[in-house]
Amino acid sequence: MTVLFTLLWAPLALAVGYLLVFAIAGRARRISTPEAGARLKTAVLLPAYREDAVIVESARQALAQDYPSDRFDVIVIADGLQPETNEQLLALGATVLQVQFERSTKAKALRAATEAFPPGLYETVVVLDADNVMASGALARLDDARALSPVVQGQRVAKNLDTPLARLDALSEHVNNHIFRRGHAALGLSAALIGSGMAFDATLFTDLMARAEAIGGFDKELELELTRSRTRIAYAPEAVIYDEKAAAPDVFVRQRRRWLAAQAHYAGQHLGPALLSLARTGNADYADKALQMILPPRALLLGAVPVLTVLAALAGAPLAPWVALGLALGLAIALGIPAGLWRSLGRDLLHLPGALVLMLRAGLSARGANRTFIHTPHTAAHVTAPS
Repeated sequence: MTVLFTLLWAPLALAVGYLLVFAIAGRARRISTPEAGARLKTAVLLPAYREDAVIVESARQALAQDYPSDRFDVIVIADGLQPETNEQLLALGATVLQVQFERSTKAKALRAATEAFPPGLYETVVVLDADNVMASGALARLDDARALSPVVQGQRVAKNLDTPLARLDALSEHVNNHIFRRGHAALGLSAALIGSGMAFDATLFTDLMARAEAIGGFDKELELELTRSRTRIAYAPEAVIYDEKAAAPDVFVRQRRRWLAAQAHYAGQHLGPALLSLARTGNADYADKALQMILPPRALLLGAVPVLTVLAALAGAPLAPWVALGLALGLAIALGIPAGLWRSLGRDLLHLPGALVLMLRAGLSARGANRTFIHTPHTAAHVTAPS
Protein backbone atom coordinates (compact mmCIF):
# COMPACT_ATOMS: atom_id res chain seq x y z
CA MET A 1 0.00 0.00 0.00
CA THR A 2 2.89 2.36 0.81
CA VAL A 3 4.31 1.78 -2.69
CA LEU A 4 0.94 2.66 -4.24
CA PHE A 5 0.75 5.96 -2.36
CA THR A 6 4.35 6.75 -3.28
CA LEU A 7 3.52 6.19 -6.95
CA LEU A 8 0.55 8.54 -6.58
CA TRP A 9 2.51 11.15 -4.60
CA ALA A 10 5.49 11.50 -6.95
CA PRO A 11 3.75 12.95 -10.05
CA LEU A 12 1.57 15.18 -7.89
CA ALA A 13 4.67 16.46 -6.10
CA LEU A 14 6.29 17.32 -9.44
CA ALA A 15 3.19 19.28 -10.50
CA VAL A 16 2.93 21.12 -7.19
CA GLY A 17 6.67 21.81 -7.15
CA TYR A 18 6.42 23.37 -10.61
CA LEU A 19 3.63 25.69 -9.45
CA LEU A 20 5.48 26.63 -6.26
CA VAL A 21 8.75 27.55 -8.01
CA PHE A 22 7.04 30.02 -10.33
CA ALA A 23 4.72 31.33 -7.61
CA ILE A 24 7.75 32.22 -5.46
CA ALA A 25 9.56 33.72 -8.47
CA GLY A 26 6.56 35.93 -9.15
CA ARG A 27 6.88 37.41 -5.66
CA ALA A 28 10.66 37.43 -5.30
CA ARG A 29 11.80 38.85 -8.65
CA ARG A 30 10.72 41.95 -10.54
CA ILE A 31 9.89 41.88 -14.23
CA SER A 32 10.98 44.47 -16.80
CA THR A 33 9.01 47.71 -16.93
CA PRO A 34 9.40 49.18 -20.42
CA GLU A 35 9.64 52.86 -21.22
CA ALA A 36 6.96 54.65 -23.26
CA GLY A 37 6.50 53.03 -26.66
CA ALA A 38 6.44 54.54 -30.14
CA ARG A 39 2.63 54.37 -30.40
CA LEU A 40 2.71 51.95 -33.30
CA LYS A 41 -0.18 51.90 -35.75
CA THR A 42 -2.50 49.31 -34.23
CA ALA A 43 -5.48 47.22 -35.30
CA VAL A 44 -7.68 46.20 -32.37
CA LEU A 45 -9.54 43.07 -33.47
CA LEU A 46 -12.76 41.93 -31.79
CA PRO A 47 -14.11 38.66 -33.22
CA ALA A 48 -17.83 38.55 -32.35
CA TYR A 49 -19.89 35.41 -32.97
CA ARG A 50 -23.51 36.22 -32.04
CA GLU A 51 -22.30 38.50 -29.25
CA ASP A 52 -24.93 41.25 -29.67
CA ALA A 53 -25.35 41.56 -25.88
CA VAL A 54 -21.80 42.76 -25.23
CA ILE A 55 -19.98 43.78 -28.41
CA VAL A 56 -21.27 47.37 -28.66
CA GLU A 57 -20.01 48.27 -25.17
CA SER A 58 -16.70 46.49 -25.76
CA ALA A 59 -16.17 48.44 -28.98
CA ARG A 60 -17.20 51.71 -27.30
CA GLN A 61 -14.61 51.23 -24.55
CA ALA A 62 -11.93 50.20 -27.05
CA LEU A 63 -12.52 53.34 -29.10
CA ALA A 64 -12.16 55.45 -25.92
CA GLN A 65 -8.59 54.26 -25.27
CA ASP A 66 -5.98 56.79 -24.15
CA TYR A 67 -4.02 56.39 -27.39
CA PRO A 68 -3.59 58.74 -30.39
CA SER A 69 -6.83 58.39 -32.34
CA ASP A 70 -5.06 58.34 -35.71
CA ARG A 71 -2.81 55.47 -34.57
CA PHE A 72 -5.41 52.76 -33.96
CA ASP A 73 -8.57 51.30 -35.47
CA VAL A 74 -11.16 49.09 -33.81
CA ILE A 75 -12.26 46.31 -36.15
CA VAL A 76 -15.22 44.12 -35.20
CA ILE A 77 -15.30 40.81 -37.09
CA ALA A 78 -19.06 40.36 -37.17
CA ASP A 79 -20.15 36.72 -37.45
CA GLY A 80 -23.91 36.38 -37.02
CA LEU A 81 -24.50 39.80 -35.45
CA GLN A 82 -27.89 41.44 -35.91
CA PRO A 83 -28.08 44.25 -38.53
CA GLU A 84 -28.96 46.81 -35.85
CA THR A 85 -25.86 45.82 -33.88
CA ASN A 86 -23.68 46.38 -36.93
CA GLU A 87 -25.30 49.78 -37.41
CA GLN A 88 -24.58 50.77 -33.81
CA LEU A 89 -20.95 49.72 -34.20
CA LEU A 90 -20.54 51.77 -37.37
CA ALA A 91 -22.14 54.79 -35.68
CA LEU A 92 -19.56 54.54 -32.89
CA GLY A 93 -16.72 54.68 -35.41
CA ALA A 94 -15.72 51.03 -35.42
CA THR A 95 -14.92 49.19 -38.63
CA VAL A 96 -17.27 46.25 -39.16
CA LEU A 97 -16.00 43.29 -41.17
CA GLN A 98 -18.91 40.92 -41.80
CA VAL A 99 -18.00 37.26 -42.20
CA GLN A 100 -19.86 33.98 -42.48
CA PHE A 101 -18.39 30.50 -42.19
CA GLU A 102 -19.84 27.03 -42.49
CA ARG A 103 -18.03 26.22 -39.22
CA SER A 104 -17.09 29.33 -37.27
CA THR A 105 -13.83 29.52 -35.29
CA LYS A 106 -11.86 32.35 -33.78
CA ALA A 107 -8.86 31.53 -35.98
CA LYS A 108 -10.97 31.82 -39.16
CA ALA A 109 -12.37 35.17 -38.06
CA LEU A 110 -8.93 36.58 -37.29
CA ARG A 111 -7.51 35.24 -40.54
CA ALA A 112 -10.30 37.01 -42.44
CA ALA A 113 -9.28 40.27 -40.76
CA THR A 114 -5.61 39.89 -41.70
CA GLU A 115 -6.64 39.23 -45.30
CA ALA A 116 -8.89 42.30 -45.34
CA PHE A 117 -6.32 44.98 -44.53
CA PRO A 118 -3.39 45.80 -46.86
CA PRO A 119 0.11 44.60 -45.87
CA GLY A 120 2.00 47.28 -43.97
CA LEU A 121 -1.09 49.22 -42.91
CA TYR A 122 -0.67 48.18 -39.26
CA GLU A 123 2.42 47.56 -37.16
CA THR A 124 0.67 45.89 -34.23
CA VAL A 125 -2.43 43.73 -33.91
CA VAL A 126 -4.25 43.50 -30.57
CA VAL A 127 -6.70 40.63 -30.12
CA LEU A 128 -9.66 40.96 -27.76
CA ASP A 129 -12.68 38.76 -27.09
CA ALA A 130 -16.10 40.24 -27.75
CA ASP A 131 -16.77 40.64 -24.02
CA ASN A 132 -13.40 42.23 -23.18
CA VAL A 133 -13.16 45.80 -21.91
CA MET A 134 -9.72 47.41 -21.80
CA ALA A 135 -8.80 49.64 -18.88
CA SER A 136 -8.08 53.20 -20.00
CA GLY A 137 -4.34 52.88 -20.62
CA ALA A 138 -4.22 49.22 -21.65
CA LEU A 139 -3.51 49.84 -25.33
CA ALA A 140 -0.63 52.18 -24.51
CA ARG A 141 0.84 49.71 -22.00
CA LEU A 142 0.72 46.93 -24.61
CA ASP A 143 2.50 49.27 -27.01
CA ASP A 144 5.15 50.02 -24.38
CA ALA A 145 5.81 46.31 -23.90
CA ARG A 146 6.16 45.72 -27.63
CA ALA A 147 9.68 47.10 -27.19
CA LEU A 148 10.44 43.93 -25.22
CA SER A 149 9.04 41.40 -27.68
CA PRO A 150 6.98 41.03 -30.87
CA VAL A 151 4.33 39.27 -28.75
CA VAL A 152 2.86 40.60 -25.49
CA GLN A 153 0.21 39.23 -23.16
CA GLY A 154 -1.69 41.75 -21.05
CA GLN A 155 -3.21 41.05 -17.65
CA ARG A 156 -6.76 39.75 -17.87
CA VAL A 157 -8.86 40.24 -14.74
CA ALA A 158 -12.49 39.68 -13.79
CA LYS A 159 -15.16 41.88 -15.30
CA ASN A 160 -17.84 40.55 -12.95
CA LEU A 161 -17.91 39.03 -9.45
CA ASP A 162 -21.65 38.45 -9.25
CA THR A 163 -21.72 34.79 -8.14
CA PRO A 164 -19.47 32.57 -6.01
CA LEU A 165 -18.53 30.62 -9.16
CA ALA A 166 -17.52 33.84 -10.93
CA ARG A 167 -15.41 34.84 -7.92
CA LEU A 168 -13.67 31.44 -7.86
CA ASP A 169 -13.07 31.79 -11.61
CA ALA A 170 -11.63 35.26 -11.02
CA LEU A 171 -9.36 33.89 -8.31
CA SER A 172 -8.16 31.15 -10.67
CA GLU A 173 -7.28 33.73 -13.30
CA HIS A 174 -5.28 35.80 -10.80
CA VAL A 175 -3.32 32.70 -9.78
CA ASN A 176 -2.71 31.89 -13.46
CA ASN A 177 -1.46 35.43 -14.06
CA HIS A 178 0.92 35.15 -11.14
CA ILE A 179 2.35 31.69 -11.88
CA PHE A 180 2.18 31.33 -15.66
CA ARG A 181 2.82 34.95 -16.60
CA ARG A 182 4.54 37.02 -13.91
CA GLY A 183 6.48 34.07 -12.46
CA HIS A 184 7.62 32.90 -15.89
CA ALA A 185 8.61 36.41 -16.98
CA ALA A 186 10.58 36.80 -13.74
CA LEU A 187 12.66 33.73 -14.64
CA GLY A 188 13.19 34.79 -18.27
CA LEU A 189 10.66 32.42 -19.82
CA SER A 190 7.67 33.22 -22.02
CA ALA A 191 4.40 34.21 -20.43
CA ALA A 192 1.40 32.04 -21.25
CA LEU A 193 -1.09 33.39 -23.76
CA ILE A 194 -4.72 33.45 -22.73
CA GLY A 195 -6.59 34.01 -26.00
CA SER A 196 -7.27 37.74 -25.65
CA GLY A 197 -5.58 40.89 -24.40
CA MET A 198 -2.66 39.93 -26.67
CA ALA A 199 -0.53 42.18 -28.90
CA PHE A 200 1.46 40.91 -31.90
CA ASP A 201 3.78 42.31 -34.50
CA ALA A 202 1.38 42.61 -37.45
CA THR A 203 3.54 40.74 -39.96
CA LEU A 204 4.12 37.90 -37.52
CA PHE A 205 0.42 37.74 -36.70
CA THR A 206 -0.56 37.52 -40.36
CA ASP A 207 1.86 34.64 -40.81
CA LEU A 208 0.55 32.85 -37.71
CA MET A 209 -3.06 33.22 -38.81
CA ALA A 210 -2.30 31.89 -42.28
CA ARG A 211 -1.23 28.61 -40.61
CA ALA A 212 -3.58 28.48 -37.61
CA GLU A 213 -5.92 25.50 -37.59
CA ALA A 214 -7.22 25.40 -34.01
CA ILE A 215 -10.93 24.96 -33.35
CA GLY A 216 -10.41 24.88 -29.59
CA GLY A 217 -7.24 25.98 -27.81
CA PHE A 218 -6.37 28.79 -30.20
CA ASP A 219 -4.04 30.40 -27.62
CA LYS A 220 -2.22 27.13 -26.92
CA GLU A 221 -1.52 26.57 -30.60
CA LEU A 222 -0.06 30.07 -30.87
CA GLU A 223 2.18 29.90 -27.80
CA LEU A 224 3.57 26.50 -28.76
CA GLU A 225 4.31 27.67 -32.31
CA LEU A 226 5.91 30.87 -31.03
CA THR A 227 8.14 29.22 -28.44
CA ARG A 228 9.10 26.48 -30.91
CA SER A 229 10.46 29.25 -33.17
CA ARG A 230 12.13 30.93 -30.14
CA THR A 231 9.84 33.96 -30.15
CA ARG A 232 9.55 35.14 -26.55
CA ILE A 233 6.16 36.19 -25.18
CA ALA A 234 6.43 39.21 -22.86
CA TYR A 235 4.00 40.02 -20.05
CA ALA A 236 2.51 43.48 -19.45
CA PRO A 237 0.68 43.41 -16.08
CA GLU A 238 -0.09 47.13 -16.36
CA ALA A 239 -2.19 46.44 -19.49
CA VAL A 240 -5.43 45.44 -17.74
CA ILE A 241 -8.20 43.80 -19.74
CA TYR A 242 -11.51 42.96 -18.08
CA ASP A 243 -12.97 39.57 -19.03
CA GLU A 244 -16.36 38.09 -18.16
CA LYS A 245 -16.09 35.19 -15.70
CA ALA A 246 -18.35 32.14 -15.88
CA ALA A 247 -21.24 32.86 -13.51
CA ALA A 248 -23.41 29.85 -14.43
CA PRO A 249 -22.45 26.17 -14.02
CA ASP A 250 -23.33 25.13 -17.60
CA VAL A 251 -21.15 27.90 -19.07
CA PHE A 252 -18.31 26.95 -16.72
CA VAL A 253 -18.46 23.29 -17.79
CA ARG A 254 -18.59 24.12 -21.52
CA GLN A 255 -15.63 26.46 -21.19
CA ARG A 256 -13.52 23.97 -19.21
CA ARG A 257 -14.40 21.12 -21.57
CA ARG A 258 -12.87 23.12 -24.40
CA TRP A 259 -9.76 24.01 -22.39
CA LEU A 260 -9.10 20.47 -21.11
CA ALA A 261 -9.58 18.93 -24.55
CA ALA A 262 -7.18 21.44 -26.10
CA GLN A 263 -4.60 20.78 -23.39
CA ALA A 264 -4.69 17.03 -24.02
CA HIS A 265 -4.58 17.51 -27.79
CA TYR A 266 -1.52 19.77 -27.76
CA ALA A 267 0.27 17.64 -25.18
CA GLY A 268 0.04 14.73 -27.62
CA GLN A 269 1.27 16.89 -30.50
CA HIS A 270 4.11 18.78 -28.84
CA LEU A 271 5.48 17.03 -25.75
CA GLY A 272 7.82 14.67 -27.63
CA PRO A 273 9.12 17.26 -30.12
CA ALA A 274 9.58 19.83 -27.33
CA LEU A 275 11.66 17.50 -25.15
CA LEU A 276 13.71 16.51 -28.20
CA SER A 277 14.25 20.18 -29.02
CA LEU A 278 15.34 20.82 -25.42
CA ALA A 279 17.92 18.03 -25.65
CA ARG A 280 19.22 19.07 -29.07
CA THR A 281 19.08 22.86 -28.98
CA GLY A 282 18.36 23.84 -25.37
CA ASN A 283 14.98 25.38 -26.19
CA ALA A 284 13.68 25.50 -22.62
CA ASP A 285 10.84 27.87 -23.50
CA TYR A 286 9.18 25.39 -25.87
CA ALA A 287 9.73 22.48 -23.48
CA ASP A 288 8.22 24.48 -20.63
CA LYS A 289 5.08 25.27 -22.62
CA ALA A 290 4.69 21.63 -23.68
CA LEU A 291 5.14 20.43 -20.09
CA GLN A 292 2.36 22.79 -19.00
CA MET A 293 0.00 20.78 -21.20
CA ILE A 294 0.38 17.73 -18.92
CA LEU A 295 -0.04 19.59 -15.63
CA PRO A 296 -3.28 18.57 -13.89
CA PRO A 297 -5.70 21.48 -13.39
CA ARG A 298 -5.21 23.16 -10.02
CA ALA A 299 -8.86 22.56 -9.15
CA LEU A 300 -8.32 18.83 -9.50
CA LEU A 301 -5.13 19.07 -7.42
CA LEU A 302 -7.12 20.86 -4.73
CA GLY A 303 -9.56 17.98 -4.68
CA ALA A 304 -7.13 15.08 -5.11
CA VAL A 305 -4.47 16.02 -2.54
CA PRO A 306 -6.79 16.23 0.53
CA VAL A 307 -8.66 13.07 -0.46
CA LEU A 308 -5.45 11.10 -0.98
CA THR A 309 -4.04 12.46 2.29
CA VAL A 310 -7.03 11.05 4.18
CA LEU A 311 -6.79 7.73 2.33
CA ALA A 312 -3.06 7.52 3.09
CA ALA A 313 -3.77 8.05 6.78
CA LEU A 314 -6.46 5.36 6.77
CA ALA A 315 -4.12 2.95 4.97
CA GLY A 316 -1.27 3.54 7.42
CA ALA A 317 1.01 5.07 4.77
CA PRO A 318 3.49 7.82 5.84
CA LEU A 319 1.48 10.99 6.30
CA ALA A 320 4.19 13.67 6.38
CA PRO A 321 4.81 13.73 2.57
CA TRP A 322 1.10 14.25 1.92
CA VAL A 323 0.78 17.01 4.50
CA ALA A 324 3.83 18.74 3.01
CA LEU A 325 2.32 18.41 -0.44
CA GLY A 326 -0.93 20.01 0.71
CA LEU A 327 0.93 22.88 2.38
CA ALA A 328 3.07 23.48 -0.72
CA LEU A 329 -0.01 23.55 -2.95
CA GLY A 330 -1.77 25.95 -0.59
CA LEU A 331 1.27 28.26 -0.54
CA ALA A 332 1.60 28.25 -4.35
CA ILE A 333 -2.03 29.29 -4.72
CA ALA A 334 -1.98 31.78 -1.83
CA LEU A 335 0.98 33.65 -3.34
CA GLY A 336 -1.11 34.42 -6.42
CA ILE A 337 -4.22 35.72 -4.65
CA PRO A 338 -4.50 39.54 -4.62
CA ALA A 339 -5.48 41.35 -1.44
CA GLY A 340 -8.91 42.30 -2.78
CA LEU A 341 -10.04 38.69 -3.10
CA TRP A 342 -8.96 37.55 0.37
CA ARG A 343 -11.94 39.30 1.99
CA SER A 344 -14.52 37.01 0.39
CA LEU A 345 -12.29 33.94 0.12
CA GLY A 346 -13.59 32.12 3.19
CA ARG A 347 -17.20 32.40 2.06
CA ASP A 348 -16.40 31.48 -1.54
CA LEU A 349 -14.36 28.42 -0.53
CA LEU A 350 -17.62 26.87 0.69
CA HIS A 351 -18.54 26.62 -2.99
CA LEU A 352 -15.23 25.01 -3.98
CA PRO A 353 -16.53 21.40 -3.75
CA GLY A 354 -19.27 22.29 -6.24
CA ALA A 355 -16.70 23.82 -8.58
CA LEU A 356 -14.57 20.68 -8.30
CA VAL A 357 -17.56 18.58 -9.32
CA LEU A 358 -18.07 20.85 -12.34
CA MET A 359 -14.40 20.44 -13.27
CA LEU A 360 -14.77 16.67 -13.01
CA ARG A 361 -17.82 16.82 -15.29
CA ALA A 362 -15.84 18.90 -17.76
CA GLY A 363 -12.94 16.46 -17.69
CA LEU A 364 -15.14 13.42 -18.22
CA SER A 365 -16.87 15.05 -21.21
CA ALA A 366 -13.79 16.73 -22.71
CA ARG A 367 -12.93 14.03 -25.24
CA GLY A 368 -13.13 15.47 -28.75
CA ALA A 369 -14.29 18.91 -27.55
CA ASN A 370 -11.34 20.58 -29.30
CA ARG A 371 -12.69 19.35 -32.68
CA THR A 372 -16.02 21.16 -32.23
CA PHE A 373 -16.65 24.90 -31.98
CA ILE A 374 -18.10 25.41 -28.49
CA HIS A 375 -19.54 28.89 -28.10
CA THR A 376 -19.83 30.29 -24.57
CA PRO A 377 -22.23 33.26 -24.67
CA HIS A 378 -21.59 36.44 -22.69
CA THR A 379 -24.10 38.73 -21.00
CA ALA A 380 -22.08 41.19 -18.86
CA ALA A 381 -21.69 44.26 -21.04
CA HIS A 382 -20.29 46.51 -18.29
CA VAL A 383 -17.47 46.09 -15.78
CA THR A 384 -18.96 45.52 -12.33
CA ALA A 385 -15.92 44.13 -10.48
CA PRO A 386 -14.12 46.62 -8.20
CA SER A 387 -11.01 48.04 -9.90
